[in-house]
Amino acid sequence: MNATALLLSLLTACQCGSGPETAPPGESGHSGDSRDSDPPATVEIRVQPVVPEDASLDQEITVAVVHVSFGDGPAIGETLVSGVSSGAELTLELPLAAPVDQLASLGNLYLPVSGSLYMLAAFVDDGDGIYQEGEPLLGVAMDRWVMWYHLDLDPQDSGQAVPVQSWRIVDLGIEGQYAPNRCALDSSWPLEWMMDLGYPQYHPTSDPIPLILRGLEASLGLEGAIVSSPQPTLRLAALPYPHVGEREVQSGFDVAIASDQESFAEQLSGAPPSEDDVGADPDWRYTMHLLLPFTDSDGSGAWTLGDALEGSSTCLDGELAWARYTRPIHSYRGYRFLDCYSGTVGWRLTHYADHGGVEYLSSDQARQLVLDFTDCRLD
Repeated sequence: MNATALLLSLLTACQCGSGPETAPPGESGHSGDSRDSDPPATVEIRVQPVVPEDASLDQEITVAVVHVSFGDGPAIGETLVSGVSSGAELTLELPLAAPVDQLASLGNLYLPVSGSLYMLAAFVDDGDGIYQEGEPLLGVAMDRWVMWYHLDLDPQDSGQAVPVQSWRIVDLGIEGQYAPNRCALDSSWPLEWMMDLGYPQYHPTSDPIPLILRGLEASLGLEGAIVSSPQPTLRLAALPYPHVGEREVQSGFDVAIASDQESFAEQLSGAPPSEDDVGADPDWRYTMHLLLPFTDSDGSGAWTLGDALEGSSTCLDGELAWARYTRPIHSYRGYRFLDCYSGTVGWRLTHYADHGGVEYLSSDQARQLVLDFTDCRLD
C-alpha cells in the first residue's frame, strides 16, 4: 500500500466505540465511492444556546454558520446560513455543498485535506442575518466547528478514484486551550493544531451543538469574612487597579465596615468607565478592580484621591483575588481570548493561575473570600 492509499484508509476508517471519532465517520451516507457518486444530501444541524451563570438572555439572537480561513488571519468570511433564537434550540439547514470559492487547504504535510471551515456564532444582528465583525459577538462554539470535508485522491497515485465529500462537525481541540502562541490562533492548517493530543475529532451531525454565550454580560456577587479589622471606622470599595492612587477613580461599590463586622456581601454590575481599562488591545478590553479598605480622611463618605488605603485586599485560599470587568466583544479574536480563559463579558472573580495566565473563578468561589488585614496585603 502506497503512502496516499494509507492516508485514505486512515481518514475514512471507522473509530468504533462511544466516544468521538478521530477520523471522519463513514456511516452518514454522504460519501461516495466513485467520481460519479451522487452529491451529499442536505444536512440539518441543531444548535443549543447556553447562558452562563450570573448572566441572562432577554433578547432574540442570531445564530449563523460563518466561513473562517486561517493563515494571515483568522479572516471572517461569508455567512452560509443563519437563524434566530430566543434561547431555544435552533435547527440550521446546510446547503448541498460548500461554495467552491471557499475551498482551501486545511492541513499540510501530515494531513493533506481540503475543504471549508465554519464557526457557529451567536451575535446581535443589525437586521441582515449576516455576521460582520463589529456586531456584538455573544458566542462561538469553539469545540464544535462545521466543516465541509473535501478529499479527492489522484487515481494515478492511489490507483483508485475515491472522493470523500460531506459535512462534518469537528472538534479541533482548542476550546479553553490557554497556552503560549495558541490562544489567538494566527497560524495555518487548523486540522493540525492539536494533532499531538489526538485531534481533530469528529462528531455526528445529528448531535445537538452547545453554544456557550460568553458574550452575555454577567454581574458578580461578592461575599467574604472580615478578619481583624484594625480601625473602628473604615470603608470598603472596589477600585480600579493600578489607577487608584494616580487620579480620581470611580468605585464599583463603596460601603462602610464596622470594627466588629465579621463579613461583607456586595454586588458588582454595570460597566466601569473606559478610562479604567488595562492595556489598549481593541479586541480585548478589561479592567481590574481590587477590594480595598480605606480611611475616609476627608469625611466625604466615599473614596477620593486624598483618602488613605489600608493596604489589605481580599484573598481566596490565601491568594489575592480581584474583580475583573471584560467589555463586550465584537471580533473573533476577542472571543477567542474569552474562550481561552473560560471567561465571560461583564464582572467575574479572577486570580493568577499556576501557568501564569489569568484564571476565572466561579460564583461559588466569589462567595468564599477573606478580607484579612494581616495576611492578604498589597504592601
